[in-house]
Amino acid sequence: MFALIKKHPIALLVSILLHGGLIAALVYKGQQLPDPISTESDIIPIDSTLISEEDIQAQVERLQALEAEKQAIADAEEEARINTLQSLEDARLAAEAALQETELLTEQQRQESIAEKARIEELQNQASELELQRQVQQAKAEAEQAQIEALREQQNTLTQQQLLDRQEQLDQLRQQRLQQEKQIADAQQRLQEETKRIEEARKQADAERERQLTQQQEAEERNRRLAEETRKAAEEKARLEEQARVAEEKRQKIIQETEEAEKQREEALKRKREAEEAKKQKELEEERRLAAEEQKKLQEALEQQKLLAKQQEEQRVAELERKRVEEAKAAEIAKQQVEEAQKQAELARQQAAEVQRQAELAAAQAAEEKKQAELAAAQAAEERKQAELAKQQAEAEEAKRVAAEKERQAAAAAAQAAEEKKAAEAIEAKRLADLKKKEEAEADRKRRAAAAKAKAEKEEADRLAALEAQSLEAQRERRQAAARNKLAKNRYISSIKKRVAAKWRQPRDVSGEVKCIVGVIQIRSGEVIDVEVESCTNNNAALRKSVENAVWAASPLPAAPSSEVFDRKLRFRFQPRS
Repeated sequence: MFALIKKHPIALLVSILLHGGLIAALVYKGQQLPDPISTESDIIPIDSTLISEEDIQAQVERLQALEAEKQAIADAEEEARINTLQSLEDARLAAEAALQETELLTEQQRQESIAEKARIEELQNQASELELQRQVQQAKAEAEQAQIEALREQQNTLTQQQLLDRQEQLDQLRQQRLQQEKQIADAQQRLQEETKRIEEARKQADAERERQLTQQQEAEERNRRLAEETRKAAEEKARLEEQARVAEEKRQKIIQETEEAEKQREEALKRKREAEEAKKQKELEEERRLAAEEQKKLQEALEQQKLLAKQQEEQRVAELERKRVEEAKAAEIAKQQVEEAQKQAELARQQAAEVQRQAELAAAQAAEEKKQAELAAAQAAEERKQAELAKQQAEAEEAKRVAAEKERQAAAAAAQAAEEKKAAEAIEAKRLADLKKKEEAEADRKRRAAAAKAKAEKEEADRLAALEAQSLEAQRERRQAAARNKLAKNRYISSIKKRVAAKWRQPRDVSGEVKCIVGVIQIRSGEVIDVEVESCTNNNAALRKSVENAVWAASPLPAAPSSEVFDRKLRFRFQPRS
């Protein structure tokens, strides 16, 4: 986990920010929630630790500062390591070049030494041969002198012709001896000159060996200094590694503190969740209590409705009774009216009896009126009977209707109560189901979000690790390619220097060490198209011209081993050895 945090500080920062945002959202949501109705005894104390956004931001800034410091240390260490490796590589290349040159010079000196030894042996052989010739000539001269002495002694005994022949032979021998002596003298002079030249060459070789020995000592001193610098670089690297280790320990400590803070935050969130669950449970119980109270209120309302219905029924019965009394009064009035009609009929009969005497028509009319009165009385009795029957039937129907209405109202009230109870239970079940579904959906969403987040973090970690590995591999390959190209470039420049040095002819008025800075423009085939001798020792014009001619003579230059090494414009130091 620490390695993952070390490799992906941005992911850690994003994770901390997300957690901080989640905490802020939870705090805001907790503030927005309404307080449930509760008594003092229902309050549950919650032991929680709140982590403010300022603490999270300070922790994030500390992590960023440590990450920046670690990155700076890593960059400095990487730069120091690259510089050290580059210095060591340059020193190694210089040492290899110097070693190659030394080996080349040593080989040349060995060849020259072998040739010099062979020449000396040849000169010694020539000197021995000349000495033998000189001894032979000396012997011949002594023999000639002896012959002359003998000729002088025999002068008196020999003829003139014999003396002339002997004298001619002696002259010829003298001439041969003188010629051979001259040849010997010339050979001795050449031997002396060759010996002198060899001695000078030996002195020069000794001086060159002394110079090379000095250069070798200087190279050894440089190597020693490089070794010392390498040791110091190693010590510096160890110091940087120690600093990096200390920084890593600090970072690990901070990460541990962060993890502890995260654990505390998670514990606080857990306690908060438990408190919220307890609060939700309490709210649920409160809702259940309220639902029970509501149901109780509904029952009371039903009872009140029943009571109200009973009261209404009593009022309706009272109204019916009042109507019945009114109808009874109406019937009594009708009876009184019938009685009044009977009285009137009796009065009319009396009148008819009175007028019967007055006229037969009046009697007939009176009889007719009597008949009508009787019919009216019968009709009134019939109506009274019908009214009584209607009243009884109406009372029976009203009683039946009232009973049916009571039963219907009771059944409707029971059905309504059952329906309301069922609806309340359905609403409560639906609310609980919705709450459970919401909780399950929230849990599933959180689980999917956590899985997606973990997957994304893992994919991001894998991608960053792959990118970092690719970057390191690419850097390593680039450094190796740069080192190979540099080595090839040094060898390429060295081959050009050797080619130019082989073509250079030192002017007579130039002596001592020669150093020139030469600029060359070439084409891909190595053919030189322009030469500029920028500077030379003592700014000698003849030396500059000789170096320029040497570069032109060396065209085409050695081919570059690759297009990366080839450079159209070259600039190198020309420093031939004397």
